[in-house]
Parts: sequence; structure tokens; C-alpha cells
Amino acid sequence: MNKKSCKSLLLVLNLLSLAGGLTFLAVGIWIVVDYQSFSNVFSNSTLLFQYAAYAMIVVGGIISLIAFLGCYGAYSENKAFLGVFFIVLVVIVLLEIAMLVVAFEFYVDIAIYIAPTAVNSIKELYGQSPVTASAATASWNTLQATLDCCGFYNGSDYNSSLFDVMMNTNVQPWPESCCILASGSQQFVNLTSCTNTEPPNTQHTNAKTGCVVALYRILRNYCGVIGGVSAAILVVEIFAMIPACWMFRKSDTYV
Repeated sequence: MNKKSCKSLLLVLNLLSLAGGLTFLAVGIWIVVDYQSFSNVFSNSTLLFQYAAYAMIVVGGIISLIAFLGCYGAYSENKAFLGVFFIVLVVIVLLEIAMLVVAFEFYVDIAIYIAPTAVNSIKELYGQSPVTASAATASWNTLQATLDCCGFYNGSDYNSSLFDVMMNTNVQPWPESCCILASGSQQFVNLTSCTNTEPPNTQHTNAKTGCVVALYRILRNYCGVIGGVSAAILVVEIFAMIPACWMFRKSDTYV
């Protein structure tokens, strides 16, 4: 590999990365700025889009910064920039591999890791007044309404909870966020039926579906896409490391 072809390859790879990073950044900023439009269209998943937008801004900014270092280093044949670019890429590749391993392990045993804390927060904190309890209540309401689920394992997690005792044991133990919403709106299909008196009625609730099941469903649906994108990013980064290292060794320019 000669110097010219090495430089061209590094420029192309980093320009592609820069374009992708700026696209992520632009879309993320667009969602944040025009959040109201997205909330009107995706009424049941607005918080997911908001969090995804912030994640896109962070990821897009990091990718753009790294790609800029690579582009400038390759174009100017600057040894300092090429060295920083190579070191950053090595660190990122190692972190990504570690994160993939941890993510796979977490995916397999997700229920084991979070079940005790999750169920305890339902039993002891949901619907209570302290700040920590209010945060737990808001989190469960958002999770249940967004993922169409109820409780960690199912709606029975609310049985004998402080919320159940506080509301009245003659009605259903789960909160309104477990009730099914009409498609495309924030109106309940049948709130009375959802919180019907005994015997238990789950016709208009998500009480049969625990949030851990809903979470597994999402992960199964998207794990192929996430894995494919992660593998593609790793391949591009590794291919970018080779010409960067070669140019670093051949370059004598530090400024």
C-alpha cells in the first residue's frame, strides 16, 4: 500500500463516518427542537423518541469529532492528529467489544439482575409520597404506558403492595398506567373495566404482560439490527486503524 492510496482510503472512511455522525446529530437535534410534532404523531412512545434523540446527539457528536480528527490527520498528514485518532479508535473498539459482551450477558440474565429491585420498587415505593417514591412511580407509569405492560412479571406484582393497600383491596391492585389506551390517543379503552371490582378482570388491561416480557420482545425484535450495525461499525473502525497506523509511521509532520 502506497502513501497516496492509504491517504485516500483513510479520507473516504472518515468522510463516510463524518457524514453518518452529522446525520445522527442533525436528526437528534431535529427531534429535540420539533419535539411537539413527534409527540403528536407518536403519542404512545414520545419518551422513547426523546431519549433516543439525546442518545443520537451524543453518539453523532462523538462520531463526528473522531471522524474530523481522522480527516484532518489524513489530509494534512499530521502525525499528532493521526496518533490521537489511532489511540482513540483502539480505545473505542475495545470498549465496544466489552459492551457487546456485557450486553449479551445482561440480555440472557436480565430478569435475574433487575427483578429484586424492580419488584421491591413496586411493593414499597409505587404511589407513595417521598421524592424517591415519586420517581419510581413516574418511571413505572412511563414504562407501563410506553411498552403496554404491567408490573415486572405481570399485574399481580401489585398485590399486597403499599399502593394496593392505599387504594382499596376491593379494586384491582394495578394503577391506571396498566390500562389499555385507544390506538393513537391518550384515552383509555375502558377505565372502569380495567379497574373493575372483584373478580379480577384483565380484558382492558395489560396486566397479563409483564414489563420484563415486553422488554425481551423489544430486544428480540431489534437485536439483529443492533448486532449488524455494531459489527459494521467495528469493521469500519478496524479498517480505518490500518491506514492510520501506516500513515503515522510514515509521516514526519507534527503541526
